[in-house]
Amino acid sequence: MADHTPDCSNKDLLSVAVRMVGINGLLKERLLSISEADDKTGIGIANEILNILQNLKIDTSKLAFQSYDFASAMSGKFNGCQQRMSELVGHNIPYIPCQAHRVNTAVEHSCKASPLVSDMFNILEEIYVFFTSSVKRCQILKSQLEQVDNALFLKNLSRTRWTARAESLQAINRLYEIILETLEDISINVKVDNKTKGKAQGLYKRRLSFDFISYLIFLKTIFYKLKIVTELLESERLNVVDAVEEIKSTANIPERIRNNDKELRDPIDAAKQFAFKANISPEDDFKKHHRRRIIPKKNR
Repeated sequence: MADHTPDCSNKDLLSVAVRMVGINGLLKERLLSISEADDKTGIGIANEILNILQNLKIDTSKLAFQSYDFASAMSGKFNGCQQRMSELVGHNIPYIPCQAHRVNTAVEHSCKASPLVSDMFNILEEIYVFFTSSVKRCQILKSQLEQVDNALFLKNLSRTRWTARAESLQAINRLYEIILETLEDISINVKVDNKTKGKAQGLYKRRLSFDFISYLIFLKTIFYKLKIVTELLESERLNVVDAVEEIKSTANIPERIRNNDKELRDPIDAAKQFAFKANISPEDDFKKHHRRRIIPKKNR
């Protein structure tokens, strides 16, 4: 199993791991190497993986399967790493696409397909940057969090692991009122420059949206279910049967919610209660941002 991941210095690192069956029949996984990847072509990656295995005296003739993500350099049928590995080793090594990557990709593209969801995540990222980019603002928020038992601090939005955003959604849900109060306080009372006051006021107003609250509550539930299935797919003890059943079960959740009036109403009712606590009128706010479009008379 191999994957490319950029680190904080923007270097592309190649991680190589093996999954094996021990003498006692138990499954084991071991991370063998993390190295900077210079050649990102299929043949370059395949050569790098084989060099790592050979340097560790691992018999490549016993390679039974290979698993990577869906990038063309890894999964390509002609010049991808998976095809080149079979050619270099001298026998066919079946390629199994990484299902955890598949879930992550599906979530990423689904979220980007909705402007409202994309805007919500943009606001979450802006809030995180606003507080963590300044020691003073960060300390103001932390002092407010001391009033809450077991409070979670803001989480950064991972660019590569979309299912990890479940933690960010959970933190925002629990800290919603405190963040609003802190943003309002910074925009009015705290001695900061006008630019910071304007930014705080802008974030405060964007958070006072029923659309934002609705998607926040709905996606918190969905993302946590996706996080569970992703962690299962990454489990060392995973088997094919359990993986298939878990994927099917998770994929049915949105359809079940869409076809069940109660499950569809529950997050909406929860969003309404959440909005009332923040002194937001759900009906008024919805009408403000979702006005009925009247067709011009000349087009009738």
